[in-house]
Amino acid sequence: MFNRTGHGRSYLWRMKGFWSPASKQQNFADDECHLSSAGQLRLITNVRAAVVAALKGSICHS
Repeated sequence: MFNRTGHGRSYLWRMKGFWSPASKQQNFADDECHLSSAGQLRLITNVRAAVVAALKGSICHS
């Protein structure tokens, strides 16, 4: 899920499905601004996966 940017040392991590209408109801609180508990867990899990992928060098270089 990484996309390479211009200078080749930074990457964009995309959280697939996080922004879909069905997921928004689960990931965001009733105020539609802040993350819910489930959304916070999903965000930190994805950030952790991105860091581990970067450290292991399993980033897709295309």
